[in-house]
Amino acid sequence: MKFYLYFVYCLLITSCVYIKKPSSLPSLPTELPKNNLFSLKSDNNLSEHKISFKSLNLDEGLYDFIDLTLHKNPGWITKLSKLEEVKSGLNFLTNGAKANLNSSVGWTSGKENTRDSDFKTSKIPQFQSNVGFAWELDMWGKWEAHRNETHEILKAEHFMLKSAKLALIYEASKLWYMYKFLSEDRQLVYDQIQNHHEYHILHLHKYNAGLDDNESIIKMENQIRQLVLEHNRVDKELSICAVKIGSLIGKPLDHNLSNVGFISEEQIYPLPAVLPTKYIEQRPDVMEIKARLTAHDFHTFASKLDLYPSLQLRLSGIGMSGDLSNPFKQWKIAGGPSFNIPILDPQRKTQLKFDLKKMDTLKNQWVETIIRSVMEIESAAISHNATMDDLKIVKILDSENKKLLAISSDRFKHGLISKIEYLQKENEFLDVRRRTILAERNNIFSFLDLTKSLGINWN
Repeated sequence: MKFYLYFVYCLLITSCVYIKKPSSLPSLPTELPKNNLFSLKSDNNLSEHKISFKSLNLDEGLYDFIDLTLHKNPGWITKLSKLEEVKSGLNFLTNGAKANLNSSVGWTSGKENTRDSDFKTSKIPQFQSNVGFAWELDMWGKWEAHRNETHEILKAEHFMLKSAKLALIYEASKLWYMYKFLSEDRQLVYDQIQNHHEYHILHLHKYNAGLDDNESIIKMENQIRQLVLEHNRVDKELSICAVKIGSLIGKPLDHNLSNVGFISEEQIYPLPAVLPTKYIEQRPDVMEIKARLTAHDFHTFASKLDLYPSLQLRLSGIGMSGDLSNPFKQWKIAGGPSFNIPILDPQRKTQLKFDLKKMDTLKNQWVETIIRSVMEIESAAISHNATMDDLKIVKILDSENKKLLAISSDRFKHGLISKIEYLQKENEFLDVRRRTILAERNNIFSFLDLTKSLGINWN
């Protein structure tokens, strides 16, 4: 008995000595493409601060709308609930490390003829009970590897959720600024129609007085029709945008957008100079694939350890009786350690080969994700720099046309030009204003694309 206890003690001590897992994960700096010219420069002061979407100094109304979207959006709420499903499902990976205890009670009817009864046929006990206990000891660290795997999978799910959150807030932001742009654009087109209608009436008076021909009247009526078509197009897009905005919070056509304002009132602050490699490391898609790669690395290590012998402690008990008042008339208890030695197990070997192949695939996905991240940051930076340059030029045109309109207004007041000419100058100015707010919208969109590519999330 003492020898048996000593043997069990030695097995327990042995089970605590884990095999150290070698690290086979790639590092981010070694996977970055070489000789890459980043458009954004490094800022050492920025490394101490974390930029969030809330710190970008955007429209306060936008922040309120995004906050409402994160509380009301049905798709986002569904993704949050799915995270709980994943947490519950991860228990399947580590259930094998837990002690398994089961029991059963049953009634049977029959006869037996055994050597113990001198080969005399007799009835078997009708009432039987069974108890079984099994526990696989973690000799090499297989179950510890599976536990680490579940932690990394859960991290990956959280990062995937952050990616969905990132996509949602930028979708809401673009819809918000699109609505501001379309609202102002529709107003400018309406003002053009009003001006055009006014000097069209003046042309009719000239035509009736014999001072103008029919050709100019036809041209002006066609211009009005074109402006009406343009107004209808902008109004249609504005209505669709309103529906999309309402749908984000699960209340189509039920969101008050009267206080959204115009896009020309928005001021975009320049994004601080950042080092893209720093932000690649915090992009949720990069962090997700890294977590999945780490999780599968633990899984592959566990598959290797599954080819090693395993130690189990087993205990079983059987009770049989023909009378419930004496349930243990016949009983048997057995227990002890047992080694499972997989000398030839094709299933486990195939599983390891599969895991090694999948590991290579995940490494390639890791590199692909990094290269795509660099591409997105570079493309967004180039686009944003270009739209900022375009906006500067358009604003100069807008300022100069405003001066020209002021000169025309002064000349009109002094009777040097007719009202028709002044209204035409005002419509030309409104055309430039439309191009200006379009450039402002493009600048805001490129700014949002850049911050999204850098992985700048809500908080």
